[in-house]
Amino acid sequence: MIDAQKSILENIRVVSGQLNRASVDHKHPFRFLTLCTVSEDLLPEARMVVLRKCDGLNEVRIFTDRRSQKVAALKSNPNCRLFFWHPKQRVQISLLATTVTLENESIAKSLNDESAKQYNSVVSPGSVIQHPKDAWVHDRNLTRENFYEIICSVREFDALQLRKNGHLRIKGKLGESGWELNWISP
Repeated sequence: MIDAQKSILENIRVVSGQLNRASVDHKHPFRFLTLCTVSEDLLPEARMVVLRKCDGLNEVRIFTDRRSQKVAALKSNPNCRLFFWHPKQRVQISLLATTVTLENESIAKSLNDESAKQYNSVVSPGSVIQHPKDAWVHDRNLTRENFYEIICSVREFDALQLRKNGHLRIKGKLGESGWELNWISP
């Protein structure tokens, strides 16, 4: 994916294109990513999430239940790290972002019944239950109330290509005049 024979800009276009593709291609390895946050107790947390929308290396959007721990963590500290891994290409992408969590009624209304179930459980995520089936009680009316969109505005990225003949790494940091891009030692 990252090629030493190409310019930094050409490589960034490829990486950005792969992230965009993952938001619409359900089989793309970047579709599932790790969202890292800091809890209200200042402890690191990481969990897998699904990439829903992407604007290359600028903005990433994911959906969640507003009652989840990740929402509480992001309201306490809006910084997060998003980590993508492509096993066949052996590429890892790490994005440092600032987040905004918000209700999105139009998306919530458009969800089919199966998708809506992710956001309308009567029992809040993380609650202690007596039996797994206790978490499977749903109320479609809760979807609009519980559906949140997390918008991650990227400030820095790190793209690493693992290769037998020498790893390649590009780092970018968003400044006042745009992206500062550099090859860096892996």
